[in-house]
Amino acid sequence: MVRAGHAFARVLAALLGCCLAPCVLAQFDDEVGRITITPSRHWVLADDTDSVILEINVLTHSGDPVPDGTEVGLTSTAGRLEDTTATTFNGIARVRFYSGGDSDTDAVITAIANGRRAERAEVISITQEEGGTDEGSRVARIKAEDYLAFRESDALMVGYGKVEFEFRRFKITAEQLQFRIFPPYELKATNAIVTNGEQQLVAKNLYVEFREDGTHGVAFLVEPEARAMSFIDDDFTESQWWAPEDKFRMWDLEESTLVVKCRHALLHPSDKLTLEHARIYYDGFHVLTMSAQVIDLGGIIGGASAFPQLIGFTYPGGLFIDYPYYFATGEHFTGALRVRHGSPAGAFYGRQGWYADIEGEWESDEGDGGSVLIDGLGQRDWGARVSHNHSFGESTQGSVSVAWPQHRYVSAYSNVFKQMGRGSQMVTASWFGGEGVDTNWYVDWSRRFAPETIGGFNLGYSLDLGLERDVWSNAPYGRAGLSASIRPRKAWNIVGNLTLSPRASGEVEQRTNGELEWASVLGVDASLRFSRTGSFSVGYDMSQRAGGRYLNGTRHNLRARLQYFNMSSHPFSLVANAVQDLDSSRFTAYGYASWEFQRKWTLSLVGTISRTATYSFEDYSVGLGRRLGQSEARLVYSTSRDRVEFEFTRASSAF
Repeated sequence: MVRAGHAFARVLAALLGCCLAPCVLAQFDDEVGRITITPSRHWVLADDTDSVILEINVLTHSGDPVPDGTEVGLTSTAGRLEDTTATTFNGIARVRFYSGGDSDTDAVITAIANGRRAERAEVISITQEEGGTDEGSRVARIKAEDYLAFRESDALMVGYGKVEFEFRRFKITAEQLQFRIFPPYELKATNAIVTNGEQQLVAKNLYVEFREDGTHGVAFLVEPEARAMSFIDDDFTESQWWAPEDKFRMWDLEESTLVVKCRHALLHPSDKLTLEHARIYYDGFHVLTMSAQVIDLGGIIGGASAFPQLIGFTYPGGLFIDYPYYFATGEHFTGALRVRHGSPAGAFYGRQGWYADIEGEWESDEGDGGSVLIDGLGQRDWGARVSHNHSFGESTQGSVSVAWPQHRYVSAYSNVFKQMGRGSQMVTASWFGGEGVDTNWYVDWSRRFAPETIGGFNLGYSLDLGLERDVWSNAPYGRAGLSASIRPRKAWNIVGNLTLSPRASGEVEQRTNGELEWASVLGVDASLRFSRTGSFSVGYDMSQRAGGRYLNGTRHNLRARLQYFNMSSHPFSLVANAVQDLDSSRFTAYGYASWEFQRKWTLSLVGTISRTATYSFEDYSVGLGRRLGQSEARLVYSTSRDRVEFEFTRASSAF
């Protein structure tokens, strides 16, 4: 179900977009006011040849495009960016993103322009299941006849009565169920029935561990027999993995200050938890009933309150408001009307003055769903976005998304794909154009063949045919391409928890306008896991590109990543990432650490470094927060601003 890699990235996205608010980046050019990132889709295949187009919009404080040629730096926690810098034309820069050597994880991508960071990070899922990570399929549904309870203190969803837990084809029905919503992801249940659509297993006591590699270890304790299973590609298979007997015992529930009860919940892993018809209890007292309540899971890990409705005062800065009213219609639609003013102390740039956002999400029992967002109402740079994904049977799915950023140009993308055993085929279409921007579009058909096993390696290859019009050509042209990749079936275990994984990929494309282009990537990744939620990895890439409109050349990149999470009684989070271009002075690094102690205090440390040939930027900040009931006071010192800022927030549900 939930992969720990996905969990890490979703949490990191929240930290970069929200919890890193204390880290205010200095302005080298006051013209840069707002940066947003829009991906063509939110998933990419783990073959290092499939790609996603990222559109980076850079505006001034007044909402106009920045001057042409403004340099944008890009960073990613996973995968591979075609280039770590891009330049704007009419306020828009575009770059491609590939999976690199990563698989079954998420990449958190952010951008910096003239010392200003993107308003929020974007998350791209790197998956081996084509299209299998769009919004609808990544939502877990939990229902209970009696009630569900979200407990903030121990990060648990607890269900009583007949409880149903469902994620894609994986479904559990139990008398009692506990699910830890933060890594390490674990589920416990009693008198449970587990099905995957075709197979069914029964267990008196059930323990499920959701792993980073995408397999879900399932251990059953059925007296007098015990079994261990893995859930891979939607099938149960016998496994040598086993869990100690104490894992099957239900967790002892601590006293929790905040408890939210409901009967139906939608869980977006490490992103948010939507509770429909929620009853909110604080210190045992019923304080509020809402038709819907959305809880920011990433914010909790960063030490913030579970309630996103905030009103507060900062110095300097003044009054800020971020007050959403959530509502639900039945079990399949939730929405929010957010009224906003200003921004918290140290927050990355947001719109100033009064404005409103309208959000909506819908889900069906079959996993179809979508979302709509109209943001910045009342401001000159308001925009809109709508997306929907739909299943056409078990093996065919499709999605469509249309964005109208700043209501000045349109970016549309759609795809329909069909799973064919271990292979697949997909048709995609994209259109980009509008006021002041060059129109470009493409229609593409791709056929990905079932990977071949050669020795201990998997060889994957695909064929692509397309018709395209881009900004470099005056007329549409046809293209045909062939791509291939090879990597070990499993990472090589060197010693202990140290693994090594080499990889290679290549692609060649012939166009009807006479252009011939080819590219290749050779890479190796080493990873050391020192705990269930801690790891250190180093990766190296050598990429070549020639022909077509690209300059011939070879590039070398070195990257390192450190992560550790501990959701004990004293939650601790540590994330660090660095990328060095060995052929130039380009270097990016950032790190974040947060520690909660005595259940009320939170200490956070943030560091950001970005260097290119044209500018160098560094910022380090420290923040100390103290919970005061449902309020929080916070002091932040940032080296780039060279001053101490004060922030006071209060959850709206206390009113």
